[in-house]
Amino acid sequence: MDVDRIFWINKAKASGVHLALSAGIFFLFLYVLIFYWYPLPYFHSDGGWQGVRIMLFVDVVLGPLLTFIVFNYKKPRNKIIFDLSVIAAIQLGALIWGVNAVYNGRPVVIVYYEGSFSSQEARVFYDLGVDINKIKGEGNPPIVVVSALKGRADGKARVKLYNRGFSELQIIDTYETVPENIDRIKGDADTFNFYFSRNKTRKKMLEQYLKIGNKNREDFIIRNYIGKFSGGLIILDKQGKYIETLID
Repeated sequence: MDVDRIFWINKAKASGVHLALSAGIFFLFLYVLIFYWYPLPYFHSDGGWQGVRIMLFVDVVLGPLLTFIVFNYKKPRNKIIFDLSVIAAIQLGALIWGVNAVYNGRPVVIVYYEGSFSSQEARVFYDLGVDINKIKGEGNPPIVVVSALKGRADGKARVKLYNRGFSELQIIDTYETVPENIDRIKGDADTFNFYFSRNKTRKKMLEQYLKIGNKNREDFIIRNYIGKFSGGLIILDKQGKYIETLID
């Protein structure tokens, strides 16, 4: 076997071992991402795929590629160890950055306000100094409703938070459960119907959903859902119990 062939075979072996280790880490991350950080169906609408692409590059591609480029079995053992240590440090740094970006971008609450549900990512609450563990509600992520104003004192308190950078959707002290506010949600039917009647994609999606099991639309409350990258419909029963989210 000629020297050049041995050289490339050893490169391929070294990068292959690195690839196998990286793939193991990646699949562990993928499990956490799908089942905890970006549970279906929000994986598709709120950044799950974007997170997979980030981690695929920083974990599965970057490290093994650097190993393939740098590894040379002819180098002294201590230099090989040094090279691989530098690559490991680079990959670890990129991995920490990638995990942090994906973790902070995950949806932590679905908020109903002015006729629609929309997701709010963790990063926003962290930047505002809000403890997201205090957010309670049904579903994963929790589904809540921004409460109606409760007098002048409540209004003044909200204005102070607006001045600090909060939006109406991020004041967790105003969050209430969907069943508590079901009459308000029902009262927004005209707003929903106006936009829904003009969205052929969502009409077809809802028709297909209702067709399975011969469901009756009158048995549900349906409102628009606005995600980070795409949207859909959130389906509730008449008492406000969460049933399902359909994504475009």
